[in-house]
Amino acid sequence: MGRAAKCKWRLQSSQEYDKRLRLGYANWMAFHDDNSSEKLYFIEVDFEAKTAAYQHKNNFQGTELPVFRSASDASKMIKQIRNLLHSENWAKHFETGIDDLRKVIITELISTSKTLQKIKSELL
Repeated sequence: MGRAAKCKWRLQSSQEYDKRLRLGYANWMAFHDDNSSEKLYFIEVDFEAKTAAYQHKNNFQGTELPVFRSASDASKMIKQIRNLLHSENWAKHFETGIDDLRKVIITELISTSKTLQKIKSELL
């Protein structure tokens, strides 16, 4: 993740690369304004790959509008989601299978304004 002027960028590669040097290209239209106070980002989760990332609202291509968040709120939520995806300690009080539980909790987390604690308490 990098930052230049008023925009953020992320280089993604499916290949191994030299950790000292990274080179990327983006069309000018791929850059979007950024500031810390506006709700400009939504979160995408790949349950199979166990990854979560945030995207700028101008990249949205779905039919149902997601919940947009500020950059700092999106970053905090990404940390919570990654913990849910990679840890199992949080699930010991639930009776549902962990994979199903992850999908339910994370889907509700990214599609509503509810806190993680509220979602978990509703499921107990």
